[in-house]
Amino acid sequence: MTSCVKLRSVSLLLAVGLMALPPSRVHADPLPGSASNGCAGETYRVAISRNVFIARPEGSPGNYKPGGFLRITSENLSVHGTYVRELRDGKLRWVSRSIDWSGQFLDSVPQCNSISCDAGGHLELGFSDGNATGMSADQENEIKYNCQPVHRTGNCFGYSVGAPTIPIPVLRGARDILRSGCCYSRVDPDGTRYSETVEQRGNLQVSIAAEPDKVSPNQSVDGDEATSQLTVKVTCDGMPLKDEDMGVRIDVKPRSGEHNHVALPTNPRPRGSLIVKAPSNCGYDTGEPIGNDDSACTTVTTDANGEAKLKFKVPLDGRVNSKNGKYYGGLAGTYKITAKSMRITEARASTQVIAAVDGLTPLAPVAGVLEMSGGSDSHPDNSWATPGVVNAFTGLANDFHKYQDLHNKALVACGKKKWKPEFEPLSYNDIALPEGGLFDCKTSPPHSAWAPPHQTHPKGEGGDINRFGASQGINFNNTGTECDGSTAVLQLWYMQVLLELGKKYGRWDCFDLGASKGLISPAACAAQDFPDLGFAPLPPGMYGPPTFYFPPNLHLHVYSYLGGDG
Repeated sequence: MTSCVKLRSVSLLLAVGLMALPPSRVHADPLPGSASNGCAGETYRVAISRNVFIARPEGSPGNYKPGGFLRITSENLSVHGTYVRELRDGKLRWVSRSIDWSGQFLDSVPQCNSISCDAGGHLELGFSDGNATGMSADQENEIKYNCQPVHRTGNCFGYSVGAPTIPIPVLRGARDILRSGCCYSRVDPDGTRYSETVEQRGNLQVSIAAEPDKVSPNQSVDGDEATSQLTVKVTCDGMPLKDEDMGVRIDVKPRSGEHNHVALPTNPRPRGSLIVKAPSNCGYDTGEPIGNDDSACTTVTTDANGEAKLKFKVPLDGRVNSKNGKYYGGLAGTYKITAKSMRITEARASTQVIAAVDGLTPLAPVAGVLEMSGGSDSHPDNSWATPGVVNAFTGLANDFHKYQDLHNKALVACGKKKWKPEFEPLSYNDIALPEGGLFDCKTSPPHSAWAPPHQTHPKGEGGDINRFGASQGINFNNTGTECDGSTAVLQLWYMQVLLELGKKYGRWDCFDLGASKGLISPAACAAQDFPDLGFAPLPPGMYGPPTFYFPPNLHLHVYSYLGGDG
């Protein structure tokens, strides 16, 4: 039966009279003179320790004592390696490499023999273009125990004592796990403890600035509104660092831009692009926590001032054609932009750019006059607009209510009954998100998030009006009698009145009115001169019953002549 006892004390070593031997010193020639860039380097430090005290009975086959003898093994060893790498003449080289060690070792079978050893020294390995721990055979021979002759206390067959080898402090840790001086460690099966750290040479500092740090999420066809100028600066001990390769990436804050839904691997959110000489599309965010993906989107190199410049562009999707010109709708949100050294990856800095339309305010309901609808879990705040649009939409709702009131009074005056309902409120659904930008109102299959269908909602310049309950066609049973005795279908009457009143406040969108294939011709819509929609025949495939036309959508744009363009 074997038992092991580990103790902190090294008294047995002292008892056998170990003697400290003078350390050996080997000096290597320094690296020949060359242009040095001290910050472009690292210092690796490796520490090895082994502390063992074991007392155990041990038997040797054929020995005259069947029960064996007591064996005592004790070792206290410390080894340190320091390896310095710098950029010399454009190449990373090991410019300084040294190993220090000290230790004592005892192996004793008291009834047979014993050996005591000591070790200590400092070894300079010199510069190297290759392996950090490469050395000559003579150098390897320096790192060893120096032992006194074996002391024999009996004639025991089969028992021999001897010193172990001293481990070389090689680099074990992968560079990408040695972050900010920490750390790789391991305990080997024999109890040897190993640790490794890395430190950057010099005080390398990185900064990144965005100008402006708030941009519009939308961009005119030939404009630059949805971009921000980025400046990356790298210094070493306060001095500009030239020719430093810097990786730059974009991350998107989840749910930013008032999108209450997150990216999924099957439906990723675009990150935008970085522009150096040409745009680099930075791909998509899949909903993983920031930091899981640390890859760079593009790489820039610092100039003599330690600076590198590039641009960030908001992801654009959906070309919008409006009366005020063509533009692209972009995705509002908070974008984190990180620059990191491609050599010393813990040397990094981040900034953020917010893409949002300024000045949007919510459209407030008015009881019995103006209603809001259309909010969803993905976009609960769906009715934000410029102040001019808010005023225009509120004014249109009030005018619509007043016109119905005048009409009801006229009916009573000519002996007819008021229509039921007596008042139909004007009901708006989607206008714009609180920060504007792309409005992906349908986020479930077969539709895709982070993309239209809402192509005319990025600026808060207009919005959709509900069609008086006619989303599934016209209710021909909901009628009223005019003063001349004719019958009016209320939904058609409401829409005809609304189209005329709306021209005071803005311009009806011709695409939403179905002008290219419906009753309202493109020319009529361009002139905003709408015919009587009463009972006109409907082309095949249009909304509503087979013989009547009703526009699929009602979208009113409000422009700058009313102070409301987005």
